Amino acid sequence: MVTKYFDKDGDEISEGIYNDHIANDEYRIVNQFQNDKVRLVIEWVGKIENADSMFPSSYPLFVAKQYDFMPNREEWCESMEFGKVFSNIKKANAFYEDFLLSWTESYIDLDTGEMVETGNQLAPPPPPPPPSAPSQDYGFTAW
Repeated sequence: MVTKYFDKDGDEISEGIYNDHIANDEYRIVNQFQNDKVRLVIEWVGKIENADSMFPSSYPLFVAKQYDFMPNREEWCESMEFGKVFSNIKKANAFYEDFLLSWTESYIDLDTGEMVETGNQLAPPPPPPPPSAPSQDYGFTAW
């Protein structure tokens, strides 16, 4: 049984580099969304056991961890679709976008073609304003 390690691009890496990447949430977590009803986390896996018995195009490099909130129990439970795997980041991202379009209020901005995530409680906070930004509201006229 041969174990191989791969980065997000599918390039083979050493076990040491893999260990560094898997410990780093910023690298490991590709996308994540949570609102009051659903949670989806796309994670990079990178470690392929028994790699010699698979085609490289089928290596499960990414996994979707999908949860539903159960209000009667006040807890998150794995959904039936939990554990879906993807061989590349493009397929994982497509699944993420399809999920958000189907199960959340997120949408595609028609002007930019970009996904707009609505209600994502796991989204990073907006960046702070630049130092040159005004610190008060000057949207009124004082006479």
